Amino acid sequence: MIEKTIPYYEIHCDINDSVELVAVDIMFGSCKYRFVNVYRPPSHGVNKKLYVKELLNYVKKLCSVKWPVTCW
Repeated sequence: MIEKTIPYYEIHCDINDSVELVAVDIMFGSCKYRFVNVYRPPSHGVNKKLYVKELLNYVKKLCSVKWPVTCW
């Protein structure tokens, strides 16, 4: 949960339903930062390679902004 006094914008993540991904842009004064949190379940069916490839491409897209990004 983000403190209500801190301006933030949740990034809508339109990706596979089985992916747990949260991304937000947070404003600190005139500076903007993006935080991305990804959870990949330990076992994810028969298409693990396709799943990981899709996930990495999406995270790469989220990281392609002009302000600092932190992923975990």
